[in-house]
Amino acid sequence: MFTGVKKGKHPCNVCAKRKVKCDRLIPCTNCVKRGQENECVQASKKGVKEADNNKGLFLFWPTYEYWVVDIGLLKFQYYEPTAQFEDFPSRSEEMELVLKFVNVTQSYKLLDYSMERLGSLYFGCLADISEIYVRLEDYWQRRDDDIRPNIDECYWDILLWTLFTQAIYYMTPDNLRSIFPEEEVRQLLGQDSAVWTESLQLAFLQSFTRCVITQLYKANFMAHPDIRVVQIFLILCNTTFSISNSLLSNSLLIECFHIAKMFHVDDFRPLINDSTAMRLTKLTCEKLWYRLCTLDYLQTCPQRSINFHCEISSLLQHAAYLEDLPNTDIYESEDHFEVLYWKLLSLDRDLEQYSKSMSKPPLKTLDAIKRQTEIFYVKITNSSEEQSFNSDIEKFLANLILKSVCWKLYKMYFIFYDTSNALALMLHYTQSLISLLVNNVNVKKNAYFNKHPLVLCFLSKVAIFYAFANIMIPSIEVEQILSDLKELLANFPSIFGTKVENLKYLVDRFDELATLWKKVRMIDTNNSLKHPVTKVLKNDVKRIYELSHRRPSLIRGAGLLRSKPLLYDEDFSDENEESEDYKTIVSEFEEDFNIDSIVT
Repeated sequence: MFTGVKKGKHPCNVCAKRKVKCDRLIPCTNCVKRGQENECVQASKKGVKEADNNKGLFLFWPTYEYWVVDIGLLKFQYYEPTAQFEDFPSRSEEMELVLKFVNVTQSYKLLDYSMERLGSLYFGCLADISEIYVRLEDYWQRRDDDIRPNIDECYWDILLWTLFTQAIYYMTPDNLRSIFPEEEVRQLLGQDSAVWTESLQLAFLQSFTRCVITQLYKANFMAHPDIRVVQIFLILCNTTFSISNSLLSNSLLIECFHIAKMFHVDDFRPLINDSTAMRLTKLTCEKLWYRLCTLDYLQTCPQRSINFHCEISSLLQHAAYLEDLPNTDIYESEDHFEVLYWKLLSLDRDLEQYSKSMSKPPLKTLDAIKRQTEIFYVKITNSSEEQSFNSDIEKFLANLILKSVCWKLYKMYFIFYDTSNALALMLHYTQSLISLLVNNVNVKKNAYFNKHPLVLCFLSKVAIFYAFANIMIPSIEVEQILSDLKELLANFPSIFGTKVENLKYLVDRFDELATLWKKVRMIDTNNSLKHPVTKVLKNDVKRIYELSHRRPSLIRGAGLLRSKPLLYDEDFSDENEESEDYKTIVSEFEEDFNIDSIVT
């Protein structure tokens, strides 16, 4: 009776140490040629035991990714009650300086850029884009005549300034240099020297963002609910506003939800007796609602437990039903980009819910999502839209989300079902994501695509995973992809602000954890779940969880109170069994590389 050829799931340790390609046979061809068959077989047996131990850490990874990367890095904002209060008069004074800073010519140049290059990001929010130029003309006429705006005009003014802010975010320093003299910018920002760089652009953007927010405050927007508040918020979130100002962004999102419900934005089903005006209004409302639900999902975090994106059910609930219907073309394109955008992100939601709940996804669910990704790949590939800046950015965002969903999907297969080709497919989609972003840089006119906030959100999880995988399953392929990701991060736009610096810090911290992993060997056990690195990762999650679940004290002098601790599987290390040396190693590492450094 013939036995089949044995093949490992990962390169053998001998080849991994030599950093050569391995065919994963047991023994592998390289080791046979070098006469190292025994070492290869023994290493494979040892690798099976280590793989079983490492499996527990990979099962823990979705929890770590959710709490540390998704919440701690991207969504958490530290609230400090004792911080110095910024008085409103100073904010109002800064707002007036910015309002006077931009002249007529500059305003039209900013609006032209926003209309020509960024239309896909906000055209769906507006019923009639041609009205924007009319409103800008009216704005300057009132300024010249020194006429105080009414509430309606005030909201139009804020909407215009939001478009200016969006343009400043996506422009290059060279674009800005051609519009704003450096000396004038220096005086506005109060800087000693001002040369148009990305760091100066960030300061300029922050000044404009504060100007928009202060205008909203002055308009008393909570007492004067208007649909343009929703439009302003959606456009503002095309920048890093929601990531950099998560507490304020969450509050505005809830107010926008209230306004949307107040004006029945979610009731957009067309009726037979609808007038033409009503049909057009409902179409805009549909786009607004999908955009708002998209932001609601992307901003979901423990600091905001009120969510409404769940009002739109999962695509998986009716996908199979549609496929079984006769005369239904499952590859038919969506009516507009906002629906496609939501549907793709809803697949991301279907996957992310398991990280949040710390549960294992059913194989049937993963297979259903896989089927949907195949359908959307055909839809995006077969898109017949005329090439333009707007169609290019739509295609980029669709591809970005789809590739990220595919990567997360195979990550789930790899972690929970140990599917043989899952890691290889993860590497494939990672390389595809990198190529997508690098191609934007190579095609210079598309370089600003990489500034979209989704790029930072998706790449953060990808980069941190491979930094972790480089510890658990080191190989040439993983090391190379991690190196490519680090190079990509090093060239990330500075407009992302402190978040990208915190991401780099977290990746470097994993490099230090890799050193600790190699340096410290457990004498009494081979279980990786007992290693100090595991303890550090566990403490990271515990720390972010505690920060996210603090309770305010109603008793004077007690300060903020901790909520109940996060429940862990009992398999993780028991603190009573930890030696003093073990505790010292963990505490010294956490002191040198504090996880609080990623929190803003």
